[in-house]
Amino acid sequence: MSQHDMVIDNGPKGDVGRVDFSAALQALASKNSGPGEPSTKYDYMDWPDTNTGYLKQWNPGEGAFAPVRGLDPRILTSAASGGAAYAVTFVPAINGFVAGIQYFFRADVANTGACTFNANGVGAVAIKKLLGGAYVDLVIDDIPANHLCFMIYSATLGAMVLLNPNRAAITSAAIKEAYSNLVVPVASNTTYTLSADEVIVKDASGNPMVLGPLNLTSLDLSQAGSIGVANGIKSAVLGASVWYFPYLVAKSDGTAALWLDTSSTIPTPPTGYTYWYRLHGLKTDSSSHLIYKKQTNNKSTYTNTGTGFPLIASGLIGSVSVPTYVPTSISPFVPPTAREIGVLLHDAAGTFVVAAPNANFGAVASTNPPPVYAAVGGSWPAIAADYLVLESTNIYIASYAASAYWRCTGWIESL
Repeated sequence: MSQHDMVIDNGPKGDVGRVDFSAALQALASKNSGPGEPSTKYDYMDWPDTNTGYLKQWNPGEGAFAPVRGLDPRILTSAASGGAAYAVTFVPAINGFVAGIQYFFRADVANTGACTFNANGVGAVAIKKLLGGAYVDLVIDDIPANHLCFMIYSATLGAMVLLNPNRAAITSAAIKEAYSNLVVPVASNTTYTLSADEVIVKDASGNPMVLGPLNLTSLDLSQAGSIGVANGIKSAVLGASVWYFPYLVAKSDGTAALWLDTSSTIPTPPTGYTYWYRLHGLKTDSSSHLIYKKQTNNKSTYTNTGTGFPLIASGLIGSVSVPTYVPTSISPFVPPTAREIGVLLHDAAGTFVVAAPNANFGAVASTNPPPVYAAVGGSWPAIAADYLVLESTNIYIASYAASAYWRCTGWIESL
């Protein structure tokens, strides 16, 4: 290492000039490297600062040397610490991280969640990524094994920002209904199961994580041993005539479980399960037994165990000719998270049976007929089945005879 002012001195003898010329050439060869700044600066001259471990360039506008990159040109493979702390050793060593400088390393193992980066023991800093306009911690597999990581240090964050996370293409807005072959049936009157090729869960900050394939079974939710544990229930065993909300929950390391909660918005699963995805509601009957039904992707269908679909109403109700629509609650049959209800209308006598989402519809034969109605006439029974988009916790019904029935076949949710 040597430095020179790049001005060849004159001397009484030729040797003086030759020696000074040689010193200048040596300084050029080593790019003026050294632990201190060159005494004479030229616009945009490079200076490898061996004290800090950074290549610096003279900025004439600022009148100072500005760091450009680390002196070590190698892409080093990190020394792992459980996928949570990455560390490398640059040669020559750096003495700290510099804002705006890019850092590179190859990960020896995949990250297991939030993680840090350290170099030459200067101090570990968090590795963040940009998601939805905010800088957030990494989630599992944002850095796969052998991943070449490109980072830039932010002094404002006091952290490295990973420019090429493995999941950069996945955003919170893109995973409203992110599942493949999701099936959640009630398996017995106290248990349910889940199978899926893939489901994306999110934490409270919207960070996504892919799970799958999955095959999970809940504990017996009528037993005290299921309270507060993975695959269990929130705070008490199954109660009578209650809507519960099952969740697929996960830890940051990808451990998955089922969880039955009383909240449809924010679950409180066991400690460590910070990722979740809400499934369709489960209802108990008056005996505290789960009512049989099956969720397939975003549709839930009641299971007919021999007594027919759940009965919403029956008999002579309102008037189909006036018409007079009677509001009828659907809260016992679909959860508050449902956006559509499946209805089955039938009348053994073959007369009119109608259903609508509000009372603003006209008679069946009008130019403003109800969206779902059954009518045949004669000796044939009248049957109709369809989905109504819900506008409230009621549907509006009317019939022509006492032999009319309205049943619920299931519902559709937007998850």
